[in-house]
Amino acid sequence: MERLFNKSKLAVAVCIVCYSINVHAADDETLDEDSSVERITVSSKQSSLINALNIKRGTDSLVDGITAEELGHFPDANVADSLSHITGVTIDRTSGGEGQGVNIRGLGPEFSIVTLNERIMATDQSGREFAFDVLPSEVISEAWVHKSVTASTLEGSIGGAINLKTAKPMDHKGKQGSLAVEGHYGDKVDDTGFKLSAVGSNTFANDTMGVIFSALYSNTPTRTDSLSDLNYGENWEWDHDNDSGGGVEWQDSSNELKIPNVVAYTAQLEDRKRLALSGAFQYKPNNDVEILVDGLWTRLDAPSQGYTESFYLIGQAQSWRDATFTGTPTELNPQGTIVTGVTMDNLIPELVTITEHRVVDTYQVGVNGRFTVTDSFVMTGDAYISKSTRDSGGKDKFVVAHGVGGVPNTATFSLTKGGLPNVEFDFSQIDGVDSLADLASNEQFGPHYSQTDGVNIDDEVVGGSLKGELFFELPLLKSLDMGIVYNKRTKGREKYDNPLARNLYSNAPFTFADTGVDVVKGFPLEGFLGDVGGNFPRQFVGFDIDAYQAAMHAADNNPNVIDRFSGEMYPDGYSYNDEPVFNPNESFEVVEDTVSLYLQANVAGDRWSGNAGLRYVSTDTASNGWLWEIDKVSAPAEWVWIVEHKDPVPLSVENSYSELLPSFNFSYEIADDLLLRLSYAEVMARASLNQLSTQVDDGSAAWGEFTINKVGNPNLSPVKAKQADISLEWYFKPGSALTAAIFFKDIKGFVQDWQNVYPNEEDQINRPNYPVENPQPWIDTGYVDTAFNVFEPKNLDTAKVLGYEFSYQHFFDNGFGMTANYTYIDTESIVGGFNEGVLAGVPDTSYSLNLMYNTDKLSLSVSASHTESYILSHWSPLNLVSIDERKYKSTADAMTWMSASATYAVSEQAQVFVELDNILNDNWHSYVGQSDIPGSYSEWGRKINVGARYKF
Repeated sequence: MERLFNKSKLAVAVCIVCYSINVHAADDETLDEDSSVERITVSSKQSSLINALNIKRGTDSLVDGITAEELGHFPDANVADSLSHITGVTIDRTSGGEGQGVNIRGLGPEFSIVTLNERIMATDQSGREFAFDVLPSEVISEAWVHKSVTASTLEGSIGGAINLKTAKPMDHKGKQGSLAVEGHYGDKVDDTGFKLSAVGSNTFANDTMGVIFSALYSNTPTRTDSLSDLNYGENWEWDHDNDSGGGVEWQDSSNELKIPNVVAYTAQLEDRKRLALSGAFQYKPNNDVEILVDGLWTRLDAPSQGYTESFYLIGQAQSWRDATFTGTPTELNPQGTIVTGVTMDNLIPELVTITEHRVVDTYQVGVNGRFTVTDSFVMTGDAYISKSTRDSGGKDKFVVAHGVGGVPNTATFSLTKGGLPNVEFDFSQIDGVDSLADLASNEQFGPHYSQTDGVNIDDEVVGGSLKGELFFELPLLKSLDMGIVYNKRTKGREKYDNPLARNLYSNAPFTFADTGVDVVKGFPLEGFLGDVGGNFPRQFVGFDIDAYQAAMHAADNNPNVIDRFSGEMYPDGYSYNDEPVFNPNESFEVVEDTVSLYLQANVAGDRWSGNAGLRYVSTDTASNGWLWEIDKVSAPAEWVWIVEHKDPVPLSVENSYSELLPSFNFSYEIADDLLLRLSYAEVMARASLNQLSTQVDDGSAAWGEFTINKVGNPNLSPVKAKQADISLEWYFKPGSALTAAIFFKDIKGFVQDWQNVYPNEEDQINRPNYPVENPQPWIDTGYVDTAFNVFEPKNLDTAKVLGYEFSYQHFFDNGFGMTANYTYIDTESIVGGFNEGVLAGVPDTSYSLNLMYNTDKLSLSVSASHTESYILSHWSPLNLVSIDERKYKSTADAMTWMSASATYAVSEQAQVFVELDNILNDNWHSYVGQSDIPGSYSEWGRKINVGARYKF
């Protein structure tokens, strides 16, 4: 398949990036103190990495892992950042640049399952994907990525399965612990934070019992500056060169243009607080009995506030002139069909303040017992509960203040190659105003839109397993693994919003000065979007949400506040129509019961070993929600509609399916220093829980698009794949290795959203009809029965993934060492029967390098991880439906994340350390088909941590 991007010279030169080494390891069942599976210990001690290479030679399945250097000390502040050190793993970054989602071999978080101590971890996301930012790394002792599959591996992954492990008391016998204090500074937020952590463990009763406890609290302020919106839409009727005497034929495809509707720039501040507690009790009176009770609780309290300047360009389209163009030329648009620049009169800024209330409580409690029944039979039982709760319903705010347009100006929109769009103002027609920042006055702004919304999410998983291992003294068959696993997951989502918010206030019907409430403030931040090119207001006007709400309340029944459009006073209590109410359409509960049975044979012979097995999976789902049918769509004003519903009726849809999943793993020692591995498996990833829901979105009718989008489809099937791996490992010197792997995946049943339920002309007679008032707003027709298009997600797409990985490790006698890895992925996707080319959202090239220097007291490390440019989506808003439907693609820019650390041992107990993050000050930049038309942009700045650690 053709490469879409050539690697730049910089990308080739930078083959540098984070800590990773391929670890071909056995299932997590065997990842314990008696295991022969490799453990990569991120520390200054080279012996741990050298020992890891020796251990992996005796294992069969492909597992990459990373462990804490010592009790309570994981290599990064976030588990996702630590996983990015592993070959074939890339991460998605959230606010502040922190890792949140993990991609394995190019497939996103929705195709991977995350477990904690081999138990499904609940999450506050609407789907299955786990948000790693809720989990501080200090509570984790090991993290493993399963790339190949055995029958005993929990099903649910195509990309790979991630298992996180907490520490056990007998991992570190005796009394020991550590205390750590850390200070944080971010140059973008220009603020400081801190982290305190403690861990202690002890074994007693002749080391037959043990306890371990850990605690952590951190407060980290972050800031993200971004391009939050650049919306390109379609227009058929703008006679930009007046060739048609001021008018053209409505929807003449030859006059189709792509025009900039809105552009918005945002600064988001977040105060991220974490509290985590974990503990375990372990009882092991002898080698035949072991009982472990463990628990983990975390709270992420991350309120955020965003300040946005938004420019509604299309609102001034009647004065557009001096336009510039690019794109495909047509008869009526010979200069091109994409508007790249335009000048207009009296562009009115909109100011947006956004608050998000994210408080997430997550816990998991479990008990595990391992018993040697006879010399040849071992049984393991496990039971647990995991729950994640997010209480944000009706607590998020999206509030817009609109300028009253009293300040004449000339504004020009244009594009910047590799930068952000320009929005330049000329206020020369009025004295005393040079920029938007000079408009910080209550007389210049009034209310426009106030939405209170948010979701409550409850995710609970209850599970258990009973597993057995039967040993044989036979020439080939060494043991049989068998087991039964049960999990019940209940995911509930409650949405609160206000469908009337759009129509309460619009276009500043009064000014804040009229209410007597001081709302408008100056922009509180410096250096806004300082790392990217573009001429747009870097200082603008902000406002306080509480004061905004107070101004709306003050307008009620106030003779000094008159709606300038209707000439009427606002009635008493009018502003309280902004209160959020329950939204049945976007709320759901999905209950999923799964039962798995597996049988696996472990075999070995002279210079070879392997396993083969079958896993049977049965899944039952119940998707509960509401049928909130449309009653009518009223039109209180031209181009404004309100969707009115009947009373909601409870709705439940059940589904079930079963799968038989074979797997095979084999390793062969070709020579004393050369090892070959082979694996094959059939795997599955269940549809996201929100995709299985009964959610419906009919909100587009409020702006005249009469469409019902079924967000979920309870009858979706799992995505299935056949996958194979082959790897070769050369141990050319003690402690050193060069490894290579080739992997292939044939994936079927990708879920594609927005599929027409009535695609054929003969089917469209079955579309639902609802009464709509004035569906064509320029004609007063009253209520007309109008057919609504209906869309839903379906299992449609297929894809093939072919990739290879390289890993290298070597240490020198002088204390220097290095690890490096490289992954290339070639893909092909079929969407709706059409070969789209590469699979969207998959970086085809990623690589990393970590350089180290270690002595008895000093440990130095510098690392970088690089992801090449890749296609985000085969859709772009720039594509003309009638001409070049697939010409433009949405792409992501290359990114290199570079870090460095230094640790100095003051004594055997005390260490001091410093860590630098995002040294290159890299950022996220995506485009929708041209390098001057960005899709999104985010910058986070550099960060530094300084701290001390004391061990006892």
